[in-house]
Amino acid sequence: MNKFKQFFVSVGRWIKKATFATGRWIKKSTFATGRWIKKATFAIGRWIKKATFAIGRWFKKTALSIANFFVQLFTHPKPMFKRLLNSSTFSSFSSSAIAVVIGLLFGLILMLVTKPQDAFEGFWRILLGGFNNPDIMRGIGDMLYVATPLLLTGLSVGFAFKTGLFNIGASGQYTMGMYFALVAAFTLEGNWVVCLLAGIIGGALWGFIPGLFKAVFNVNEVITSIMTNYIGVYFVDMMIKNDTTMFMSIEQRTYPVPLNAAMPTFGLDKLFNGSRVALGLILAISTAIILYYVLNKTKFGFELRACGLNKNAARYAGVNEKRSIILSMVIAGALAGLAGAINIQTGGNPYSPKNVIAPMGFNGIPVALLGVSHPIGIIFSALFIAHLQRGGFFLQLLDFKPEIIDIIVGIIIYFSAAALIIKSYLPKLIAKFRKKKVTEPAVENEQDNNVDISQEVVDPASQEIIDTASQEVVDSASQVAKNSASQNESNTDEEK
Repeated sequence: MNKFKQFFVSVGRWIKKATFATGRWIKKSTFATGRWIKKATFAIGRWIKKATFAIGRWFKKTALSIANFFVQLFTHPKPMFKRLLNSSTFSSFSSSAIAVVIGLLFGLILMLVTKPQDAFEGFWRILLGGFNNPDIMRGIGDMLYVATPLLLTGLSVGFAFKTGLFNIGASGQYTMGMYFALVAAFTLEGNWVVCLLAGIIGGALWGFIPGLFKAVFNVNEVITSIMTNYIGVYFVDMMIKNDTTMFMSIEQRTYPVPLNAAMPTFGLDKLFNGSRVALGLILAISTAIILYYVLNKTKFGFELRACGLNKNAARYAGVNEKRSIILSMVIAGALAGLAGAINIQTGGNPYSPKNVIAPMGFNGIPVALLGVSHPIGIIFSALFIAHLQRGGFFLQLLDFKPEIIDIIVGIIIYFSAAALIIKSYLPKLIAKFRKKKVTEPAVENEQDNNVDISQEVVDPASQEIIDTASQEVVDSASQVAKNSASQNESNTDEEK
């Protein structure tokens, strides 16, 4: 009985201790949770307060800028026009516009040579672009669908340009991102988010290779990027043909991605009357805005741009040059891989392995050049190139070859490559012309006011006074020189 009594007493004590311990733990946890909730509430309140003040300041600055713009426009239009001519925005826009106009004129000349009777109608179809479609909304949607991968590959090339690199390997990174998305869709059976992430990883890995060789071994990224283009295409085609889960051997193309891996439209297909435009367009535009913020508003972007402008100066300032080069190529590859993933997930597009480099990566080069490598400018240049491509599609109705658009785009590439030269020298030419225009009347007035003294008539008495004064000045100067020489000799003797 005593043993049972001791056992129950021990169990009671243990239950009592456990109850008190549990109570203390619950009390501490409750206080800790309360403190955490209090801190979180204060932190959220402070963040909302800061965000509200920041938004208010932004609206205030925007309103003041707009008011200042109209004040200067209506009060001092001439100085404002002069500042506009000398601004970098005007030079960038004008250089790109000149390249576009020259490319379109070459296209018109080519159509006049090949088929003059329909040349002007065909040129008008090129200018209309997606608006050739009787269903205007459907035509706009198709243009936006074509512009989505162009925008991302243009961002890939333009981002590398901003950091001092030439990412000509966007085609290989695009193909690798597309393949990784296919693997995630068919093998891993992932949803559309998993496929997008897989495409980003694939493109980033393929961009890492030229970045590593450039940073460590100083191998030119153009050479390694071209090599990775061919390696990527042949590798992807070989892997797809050997995978029966995604490849149809009879039709020599891949299956369309499953519905769970397809890019959602969020009503954009209904808005544009059955077009294939989807969420990828919003993702691409958001990516461009994020890149603009990162490059221009963050320390990381400043380090990348500083390394691209001058590696030695960036290294002296403490920037890790090798890390910046590798990260630049990785980010550029990730953007191209995202383009490949979005394209294969949108509209049920199959992939046909033909051992041909994807042209979408190379099309990103004129997009980047035409947008002067500016993320916001690349958005508009991608829309313009897509507009031309849709015009080339409708150009076939007049028995013109759609390759005319490729020729126009190629010419735009060459002249866009000279956009930096135009951008650099156009303000100088304008300033030189304005300076010449201002100085010519001043020079004429100065020439009119100048008097040739040698032609004036001087009477003999005045001439004698002038000669006497000149002789006195010469004698005084010689006397001063003699006194200075004697003083120097006396100083020398004293030092000896």
